Amino acid sequence: MSIPKTLAALVGSGAIAGCMALTVPAATAAGPCAVPGNLIVGTPGPDVLNGTAGADTILGLGGDDIIRGRGGADRIVAGNGDDLVLGGACDDHVKAGDGDDAVFGNDGDDTVETGTGNDTATGNAGDDKVSGGDGRDLLGGGSGADRLWGNNGSDDLDGGPGFDRANGGAGADSFLAVEVIVP
Repeated sequence: MSIPKTLAALVGSGAIAGCMALTVPAATAAGPCAVPGNLIVGTPGPDVLNGTAGADTILGLGGDDIIRGRGGADRIVAGNGDDLVLGGACDDHVKAGDGDDAVFGNDGDDTVETGTGNDTATGNAGDDKVSGGDGRDLLGGGSGADRLWGNNGSDDLDGGPGFDRANGGAGADSFLAVEVIVP
């Protein structure tokens, strides 16, 4: 990753309001999902962070954020707070953090991890991996051969269309459209 000299020279005291985007130079890309994207960093407060058509890394930090991955195979770390995360068209990896989060993947084989809180997380189209944390979570796979893990809490796990596997973990869990319940 290269950092322009003008950005690298920002040293000293004070704060920069808003967010920062760093362009990652093009390397060897294979298809539209592998096109390099940006590093997009939010603030400790609430942010609206939008990805690009490339494979972005988006860091929400704290606050109640709205994060849109858009195109590319994005890596999103929402951070703590009650966040809304919308994945993009490729294989996204989302780590939601603590708070009552809503995470919606999109096309592609998404990996979604939530933290402590009462979360809603759905992979949508593709063969997705969705895991909840502590709290009462609503987890969905969407279409495709999905894997769902409830972990701690009384969770609702809905595999959707496709051959799905699920493990509820600790708590009184409910299963819908799941072909294999893994102990």
